[in-house]
Amino acid sequence: MYSTNGSIFPNKKILSVWEKFKKVNLSFSIDAIQDQFEYIRWPLKWSRVESNLINVAQQLSNIEVQVHCTVNPMNVLYITELEQWIDQIQKTHNINIGYSFSPCYGVWGIDAMPPGLMTKILNQYPSDHPIIGIIKSVNQSIGKYKDLQQDMDKLDITRKLDWKKTFQDVAGYFSE
Repeated sequence: MYSTNGSIFPNKKILSVWEKFKKVNLSFSIDAIQDQFEYIRWPLKWSRVESNLINVAQQLSNIEVQVHCTVNPMNVLYITELEQWIDQIQKTHNINIGYSFSPCYGVWGIDAMPPGLMTKILNQYPSDHPIIGIIKSVNQSIGKYKDLQQDMDKLDITRKLDWKKTFQDVAGYFSE
């Protein structure tokens, strides 16, 4: 199993080694798509990672592609968009992509979710969706979302970004 952020396409030497194996599992760390991906995985570019995933999946028949998403308060409302993108890529390019989720920890931890956002998520996803299991498995830290907000404000200054614009659907919950 290889894990990658998807920013670099494997060179010919690596591909020639991989083609000798019966199966190669390649897991891409993708937490969102488009602008949200670029914010979370800064300075990576979505178009490059998307292209690399599609091209490597089509390059060798023995490659099994997986998308692994680390769930955090910023991407939790947009998981459906990621799932729809995976479905579209599978149909459009005739490739099979598995996917999985795990909670994020630390400043961006899922336990830093504002209470209103938590309620929204519990109502948005079906009870059997993996996101619900992740959220229910993590103890919420009251007020920790303020630390996340401060962290993103600092990142915005350094990166010249605007998290409130990139994550518009989430931003309002941070003013609770």
